[in-house]
Amino acid sequence: MIARTKPGECAMAYRNLVVDRKDRVGLITLDRPEAMNALSSDLMAELARALDDLEADAGIGAIVLTGSVSLWKRLIGYVCVYKREL
Repeated sequence: MIARTKPGECAMAYRNLVVDRKDRVGLITLDRPEAMNALSSDLMAELARALDDLEADAGIGAIVLTGSVSLWKRLIGYVCVYKREL
């Protein structure tokens, strides 16, 4: 996938993510529906690169991470429960 950016900005190529910028918000969407957005080493490397890119952008004040399939919400629930039990 190609990261969508504001006009005039350079787009980075991602295979497992879609990256958008809207006003001061960076939006990263995990986009591996065939694997229900399961984390892989490629996805994690792309995610780190996208986060670094958005963090370096002085115009970004917040970053939102989401997924392209509904299973994402269930996964976040499991992660929150797991962290609470630690």
